[in-house]
Order: sequence, then structure tokens, then C-alpha cells
Amino acid sequence: MKEQDINKHLRRTLIATAGLALALGVATPANATEFEGQVSSKDVAGCHVDLVVKDYDSTQTYYAQGVFYADSSVNNGDVCHMWLERRTLSGGYQWTQVSGMHYLHDSSGDSTYWYWDGPGYRVEACAAKFRASGAFVGQACTSEY
Repeated sequence: MKEQDINKHLRRTLIATAGLALALGVATPANATEFEGQVSSKDVAGCHVDLVVKDYDSTQTYYAQGVFYADSSVNNGDVCHMWLERRTLSGGYQWTQVSGMHYLHDSSGDSTYWYWDGPGYRVEACAAKFRASGAFVGQACTSEY
């Protein structure tokens, strides 16, 4: 089973459990139906990126965030370029950068704001690494959600 399918199954299970608890009159915390979790990760030569998705109140109003960090191998002028991008499922399928570009020059971390990712859209977080000389090392994006 794909990671994306597992996450969808987990989300449906959480929603069904919360709905059953409400139907039975079981007291639940106000945010019991809120889902937030890391759905995918990628690493490019020490530039690490996580895609985190949040669903408020099980309404399928999804928001996505890129969480970035660089390990100790990013030093001596190396730089990680990191961003969040989104595409629509209707027409084009072209990825568009929605966040600002984030730059990490050492073992540190950063994240984007939360960006809407509702029905009909997909989102992914990306990282690229460059040497101090400007030489391109590599690029990768998380699985889309």
C-alpha cells in the first residue's frame, strides 16, 4: 500500500472514530477531528524536507506546510534552496511555487507558512542543494498530497 493511501486510510479511520464517538455522546476534545501529520519526506545531500498536512475539523479543508532543515554536511558555503509548490488536477498539471524560497546555509531549520490545499489540488515540498561554487548538487520533491 502506498504511503499516500495509508494516510488517506488513517484520516478516514480518525474521522469515522470521531463521528462514532459523537453519535454515542462520548465527550471528545474540541480538536479531536483535527488531523495534522507529516505525509512525506525527502533528502538531498543533507537538505531535508518534510511535507506536513493539516485538516481542520474533518471538513477536507487541507493546509500544507514545508518543514526544512539542513544537517551538518551543509557547510563551507553550501546552500539548500527549499520551497512548497502546488498544482491543480484540472488543466495543465503544472507545478507552481506557492511559498517563498527558503535558504539554509548550515545545520538549521525553517518552514513555510500554511498554504491551502483543498479538493482538486496537490502539493509537494522541494529541496535543491548547491555548492559554494554554485554547482548544482541535486533536487528532490516529496510525494504529492
